[in-house]
Amino acid sequence: MSHPPTKLNEDDFRRWNASTFRKLYKLYYKALVIYALRILQDENEAEDTAQELFALMWERDTRFDNEVQLRAYLYRSIRNLCIKRLRHLKVVNGYANDCLNAPRETDGKDPNDQLEIEEVYRQLLLTVERMPQRQREVFEMHMDGMSNAEIAEAMRISAETVKVQKHRALRRLREQLGDGQFSLITIFIV
Repeated sequence: MSHPPTKLNEDDFRRWNASTFRKLYKLYYKALVIYALRILQDENEAEDTAQELFALMWERDTRFDNEVQLRAYLYRSIRNLCIKRLRHLKVVNGYANDCLNAPRETDGKDPNDQLEIEEVYRQLLLTVERMPQRQREVFEMHMDGMSNAEIAEAMRISAETVKVQKHRALRRLREQLGDGQFSLITIFIV
């Protein structure tokens, strides 16, 4: 009976294939979930965040020279993903609170105005969901209030790439929503 791996060896770093990735997952998944749980205080969110990290690593074919470099990357990345998730949850919860505390008809305001704003916001979220992954990530971080430099650092891309992705996202929103609704969504994204 073989024992579970305790660390990656030099051959693993040279090969870096599906077998190495499974070994990496077995070695670090639980520890990363626990680390994420300390930040997020929600087990499901922590598991989702750890799974997201491994999916990103697989998609990007992220490679390392040694285990020290790998561990530093894993813990820095899980921390950044947790912060991103917390910011996103803050925006979602803020919107939910805004909806709950929205003026009612008895406030003398037209409830149709509020419905129109909620519909525009719904369209915004649907359009953002349909964006290519990197563009969506950049735009969501922008909506969460991150600067171009912060987004570039978190995603490990250049600030110029961030600007290009934001520009493309805004162009896509304008095309999908039309000028009228696009001008209304600036309330949500500025």
